[in-house]
Amino acid sequence: MFLIRNNDQLYVYWFAEYKHENGMPIWESQSGEFSCNYNDFVNELIQNFKSFGLEMRTQISQLLENQPVNVEIDSEQIILNQKEYEDLITKIENEEFILSEEHNWNDVLNKANEVINKSKD
Repeated sequence: MFLIRNNDQLYVYWFAEYKHENGMPIWESQSGEFSCNYNDFVNELIQNFKSFGLEMRTQISQLLENQPVNVEIDSEQIILNQKEYEDLITKIENEEFILSEEHNWNDVLNKANEVINKSKD
């Protein structure tokens, strides 16, 4: 899968010839492309991350209220991990988590070639 941003557009290209161990294709469409507005994509991604975080918070609360018998749970670590996740999403949402605009295009090309060569194996 490749994600390429060009100004306000995001282009997604994929190829997936992977098959399940029984020989059935894993993906319905083995290759394709899609494009959308970059900001719309990022906003939707953030909303999905936030929804996931809320669902996890609910599951963690239920777990801590109804701890299973004979299962050791590190409650402090679970709560800390959830807080770190939520803090990261907040930073992304507030644009404090900035991705570099500088690209090493030789590195990008090398990584793309690695993926292409692995797919040929």
